[in-house]
Amino acid sequence: MYPFRVGKPKLAVIPCDKTSLLDQEAIDIYNTSGMHICCAKLRDKKAIVNSDLYWAPAQSEAEADFISAILNAPVTTELARPLMSYGKDERHIHKHVWELPIEQFDHSNDIHKRIVVLGAKLEKLASTFKIDEALHFAATRRHIRDFTMSTPEGVELNDLVANMLE
Repeated sequence: MYPFRVGKPKLAVIPCDKTSLLDQEAIDIYNTSGMHICCAKLRDKKAIVNSDLYWAPAQSEAEADFISAILNAPVTTELARPLMSYGKDERHIHKHVWELPIEQFDHSNDIHKRIVVLGAKLEKLASTFKIDEALHFAATRRHIRDFTMSTPEGVELNDLVANMLE
């Protein structure tokens, strides 16, 4: 299980506000609310991240890819939804996702290594997506999610994550 799951004394997933991100090896950020969990690796250490995002420090770039791939897999959102409170349309993700049995990253685990490879490939693929500035950001996210998950890599990633979280 991840060491920063809810209820653990060493909680490391915290809202982005006054805490410095500059000393972290690698950082994933994800939305606090919305219909789908959406995670990205933060590369610009000078970025301003507001309280609408949580951040999760990673020990390495590989661990950041691992976390990001798992959080972006559609099955993760599906399994986390029953744990979330919701309003009119949006779900409140907050730290509920860490109640799922997400395994701690292990560099020697072949499945974890495969998730890292798939996540990195899908990240590159998503970066090639042509963004239509006229579309709402939620529609753009949906199109990117559909685009990446229609690939063999997307299907394999979702299956690996589903098996991990069962």
